[in-house]
Order: sequence, then C-alpha cells, then structure tokens
Amino acid sequence: MKKKICRLCLLTTACLVLILFSFKKSDNKPALFNPTYSLWYDQPAKVWQEALPVGNGRLGAMIFGRVNKERLQLNDITIWSGQPEPTTDIPDAYKALPEIRKAIFEGNFQEAQRLSGLYMLANEEPRVDVYKSKYFGSYQELGSLNIDFGIDSTQVTGYRRWLDIDKAIAGVEFNSGDNTFTREIFSSAVNGLIVVKLKSAKKGKMNFSTRLTRPASSKTVFEAPNTLIVTGNTDNKGHKGNCDYEVRVSVITKKGIVSGEGDKLSIKDADEALILITCGTSYIRDFDKNFKTAVPHDAIVGIIKKASAKPYETIKKDHIADYQKFFRRVSFDLGQTEASKATTVDRLSQFNKGVNDPGLLTLFYQYGRFH
Repeated sequence: MKKKICRLCLLTTACLVLILFSFKKSDNKPALFNPTYSLWYDQPAKVWQEALPVGNGRLGAMIFGRVNKERLQLNDITIWSGQPEPTTDIPDAYKALPEIRKAIFEGNFQEAQRLSGLYMLANEEPRVDVYKSKYFGSYQELGSLNIDFGIDSTQVTGYRRWLDIDKAIAGVEFNSGDNTFTREIFSSAVNGLIVVKLKSAKKGKMNFSTRLTRPASSKTVFEAPNTLIVTGNTDNKGHKGNCDYEVRVSVITKKGIVSGEGDKLSIKDADEALILITCGTSYIRDFDKNFKTAVPHDAIVGIIKKASAKPYETIKKDHIADYQKFFRRVSFDLGQTEASKATTVDRLSQFNKGVNDPGLLTLFYQYGRFH
C-alpha cells in the first residue's frame, strides 16, 4: 500500500512539473515572422541590394534596418522626369539592329548603348544624341526617410531583420542595454500609404528625429503639430522634369512629445510611434494633356487624416487581408529541413554547397511573386 502511495505521489509530482513547464513555455513571445515565408538576417543592410522591399503597386520602400540611423528609400511609380514623346514610332529603327548586336557580341557595350540611343530612342530630331533630348526622362526616387534614434550600435544584441512575404510586412528587432526595440513596416494598398510602427519595450524610451530628404528639386516644411511636407519636381542636372509631387509624413505617438522645426520632426519619451507616409503626383495617363495635371493635394491630406483615425492593428489587419487575397492564390509545399532555421544568407551559401533545403526553393519562388 505504501509503495502504491509513493508511486502515486511521484506520478502526481511529475504531472505538476510538466504542467508548470508548459505554462512557462507559453509565456514565450510569439514568433515575429513566419519562417516558412520569410527572408531574415542577423545584421543590417550594408548596400542597397541587401535592403528589403515593401510596396503596394504604387508606393514602395527599400528598408535598410539600421540600428541608429535607419533609412527607408521611398519610391512612387509615377516619379518619372520625361515628357510625351511624339517621335516614338521610328519606322526604320530595325535597320540598326544588326550593328547594335555586333557591338554587344564584341563586348563593346558603350557603343551599343550609343547606337541604341541614336537610332531606337525618341528624339525631337532624328539621329541626335538622345541624352541631350528634351524628351529623355529617367525614373527617380521619391526620397529617403531618415530616422535617427541616437542608439549606440556597438551595444546591440539579438539583432534580427526580416521580410514576411505571406503578410508583406518587414521588421527589425534588437536589444539595446535592458531594452528591446521593434519595428514593423509595410505599404498598404487598401489604405494608400506606407506605415512604420516603432515600439520600445520600456515605457517612455522611444526617442528619435526624422527627416525626409531628396537629392534634388525638393523643399521640406513642418506643419504643426506632427507633419513634414515635401514638395518639388523632377528637374535634374539641366533637364526640365515633367512631374510635380507632394509627400506627407505624419507621426502619431503613444504618450511622449512630438515637435518640429524646419525639415525635422523630433519625438521624445514616447512608448511607441506610428509614422504614416503617402504622396501624390501630377502624373496623369493622358498624352493629350502632356501626362500632367494638378498635384492631388486634398486627396493626399485625406489619406493621412483617414489613417490617423484608425488604430494601428486595424490598419495592419486590413493590409494583410487585402494582400493575402492575391498572394495566397498560389501555394505549394516541398517540405522543410533543419537548414530552414538558418539566416537567408547562410541558407543560400549552404544550398550552393549541396545542403538539402527544399523550403528555400519554395521561398525563392514566392519571393519572385511578391517582388
């Protein structure tokens, strides 16, 4: 009888330990991203090619994930400096094709480019250097959102940045001292803007300043209480641009203080912050109107105003639902191996060495659809 009681006590104790252990595990934070459908890295992007993209078909950003001085390079699909080209139909352009091909096959790419510009691209006068043409246009960046956090990057641990292509959300997380900072960035088609969520695990420790800069032809002003407005055009290096634009960047905080002066917004002692970015341009798809109309100022203001009235989780939920209607139309599973737990850089390196990682093939295919 005593032996049965002892065995029962041992069994009961073991069950209690198992239950307690289970509760302890449930306290762990949920995964920040879906590893099956995510690219992730353990260091910031050093060059543009390593930055992670988000976009909604019109408005996009390349995210570098820097600890202290973050940069989001912004793009709008209509920021093009060119004009309508009345001479785009060049009936005898094909006659230059053999000469252009010959230059390419001989490795003389500069000559091939010169010939293409001379014989195949529109110009106001035939056979004139296209790069001197008033019609020659180029796609330009919308600008760069620069965020200065004042964090000592040498004291950072546990750094991760990722792009979850199942949700079209990029993120960054790291520890600095006894605090954890998290960022989420996405470009919402349904809301018409780019959203940046900045959060500090410790209350009142979110401090930063932000500017929106552009290499040329722009002016930034502060609009109280929380907005930067950037206006300009696509003029560049002696070429007259044909597109005007307006960008608005508004910051909404949970607690803390928002102030602005000149071309800068400053945030102090906030728990978290939400940055909303949108723009509009003068581009219109109408040849007879010179592809140009008025910048839609009221619509731009309306997008920010409408989003500002929504909770962040609602904006995020609406974005995911809208995106997944399209992304989840195609899915397949080749299985996962231990190799899928590594960073994307390591997975690529190991895959090239013959390591079995079928999940990387799935990720590569789906990233092509996302991109």
